[in-house]
Amino acid sequence: MKSLKSELNELEYRREATIELLNQLLEELEGAPVQRRRNSGHPLDLLESAVNELIQALERAVESMVVVVLDRANRSRRG
Repeated sequence: MKSLKSELNELEYRREATIELLNQLLEELEGAPVQRRRNSGHPLDLLESAVNELIQALERAVESMVVVVLDRANRSRRG
């Protein structure tokens, strides 16, 4: 079984890698660094919004996993 610190580090690494890949995807699709566009109905705006929602969901998932790992650690310490 992995150590708790190892599990947390792996989760954080995966989260950061996923965010970086999504940002690269946006930049490649747009052809330039991601910037705010005036036309909110533009397909890239919709994609950016979807990516941002995905990033937020990933952050919530990682936070939940951290809570589970820490809860497991607390239970194993108690007994």
